[in-house]
Amino acid sequence: ACGAAADAEAATARRIALLVDADGKVQKVWRRVDPANFATEVLKALPRAGWGRLGVRDAESVAAHSWGVAWLVMALCPPDVDRGRALAIAVLHDLAEARVGDITPHDGVPKAEKARREAKAYRDLIAPLPNAAELWDLWREYEDASTPEGRFVKACDKLDMALQAARSAGPGGWHLMNAKGASAVPVKTASEWRVFIEQCLAMDRLRLYTQPVLSCPQRNLLHEEVLVRLLDTTDSGAEVVLTAGIFMPQAERAGLTAEIDRAVVSQVLARLTNEMGRRYAVNLSPHSLRTPGFLDWLEHQLRIHQSVAGNLIFEMAEFGAVSIMDEVHCLIQLLERNRCQFSLDHFGRGFSSFGHLQSLKADYLKVDGSYMRSLGKNRDNQFFLHSLTKIAHGLGIQVIAESIESEAQWDLLSTMNIDGAQGYFIGRPG
Repeated sequence: ACGAAADAEAATARRIALLVDADGKVQKVWRRVDPANFATEVLKALPRAGWGRLGVRDAESVAAHSWGVAWLVMALCPPDVDRGRALAIAVLHDLAEARVGDITPHDGVPKAEKARREAKAYRDLIAPLPNAAELWDLWREYEDASTPEGRFVKACDKLDMALQAARSAGPGGWHLMNAKGASAVPVKTASEWRVFIEQCLAMDRLRLYTQPVLSCPQRNLLHEEVLVRLLDTTDSGAEVVLTAGIFMPQAERAGLTAEIDRAVVSQVLARLTNEMGRRYAVNLSPHSLRTPGFLDWLEHQLRIHQSVAGNLIFEMAEFGAVSIMDEVHCLIQLLERNRCQFSLDHFGRGFSSFGHLQSLKADYLKVDGSYMRSLGKNRDNQFFLHSLTKIAHGLGIQVIAESIESEAQWDLLSTMNIDGAQGYFIGRPG
């Protein structure tokens, strides 16, 4: 990493020398702002060393990475973050690499030593500048993640690296990083996803987590939602648990959602047989309902397990259900014949929500989590929830709030006649 920085520095020095020789006036300008311009030129020529080791094609330079982070800040900056300050941090956060290079874990440099080298390099670069103290504070905000702006830029830094890796993987590729910037799962193309999902199903690498849904305000257990996970391994052999949000879009493209839903229903029915009295909510994909033979298979399974079938609730996202109304009506009739219940998930995300309530005959509505954000201050969301519960209760439908993450949100629910709640404040998946 240091060698690459030295090569970039030498090449930059030659370019600057040409400018100096050509015009003495330019020479004075360069000398006055030399540290910043010199570092910028070096960063343009310095490749990201980590990507080179991973075989990433056309690895970006450090300067290109900083530019990418700055664009992400512009595009994604939330209202509680100072965009101008975050942009300044994005531009400055890798400036020290102009002197010390892109030090990666493969270089064997201890974290404390890496931090010391980068801090010294950054101080040396900004020392001649009149606003050096301000620039130092901005850099420390990033390194220490001590402010909302510093933490946001760190997140954008990881996002830009993930985008670079996904682009390198080619069409259908993607990349996931954890909070520390390490790859959380290997990059996969669309065809590799198909093989991976098929292997998970064949090798019993599908796992079921559950999250409780409690009555409001009594906190009695209504049921548990089943959350499906797949087990994967990183290049280093570490096991990674993938959530449905990661692999289900790939399963939909590969036409494998019905196979996953079959596996989940089979496991839940087996669990209910051994755990009498429990109630589980299982999500079904709209793609599964359109798969030939799936509904016949489901009814056959429910009849085989008729002693526990009545403890099942089948959920489907509202925005998926309204696109296949005929199939959903068939599903609801099937569930009624077998004493199961039906729930609409993420309700309210679409614009035609109320129009489908009576025809779909749901037993539960789970209100989309977006309505729970800033619930205490957002009167539009409060009005929507009051209206929804009044209409739903008139149709004999219970209303459950999703994404309850704080006690303040929980306390508001009883004032809105919400029947139940689910979220990290209630209980984490396990």
